[in-house]
Amino acid sequence: MFLLVLASLAMFGTIAYTITLQDITNYAITYITGLLISVTGILLGLSGILPVSKSLERMKLQVTLTITTLLWLVATIMIALTNGFTFTTSTPLLRYQFLTGVGLFTILVVFYSTSTIEATRQRLIAAQAAKAGQPGNTTG
Repeated sequence: MFLLVLASLAMFGTIAYTITLQDITNYAITYITGLLISVTGILLGLSGILPVSKSLERMKLQVTLTITTLLWLVATIMIALTNGFTFTTSTPLLRYQFLTGVGLFTILVVFYSTSTIEATRQRLIAAQAAKAGQPGNTTG
């Protein structure tokens, strides 16, 4: 799980460097944000179909974070498209708004991944406990 968080921070750091220190166009922001919206929508759909957590509070937090991320990314696309599909350099405000959206997306991915890892671990522990409780099994 530590490696997952470290990889997510590395991804976010790389994107943050590219966005804040490089010139990025409105078109690139629109394209990348569209991809992030697609993945976020898939995560939202999966959370409704296959809830990984049995905790209602955790599921509410997960869905709220997903919807917030979706709305932020949609707002970023709408602002980026005010000039149309142009290859002009984006404004610093738009770059930082996009960076905030990528940060929300990174938190969302880490949240979903840790929930999945925790759910898998709990299922394995439950399976081992059930297997150990069966009559006729010897341990050791």
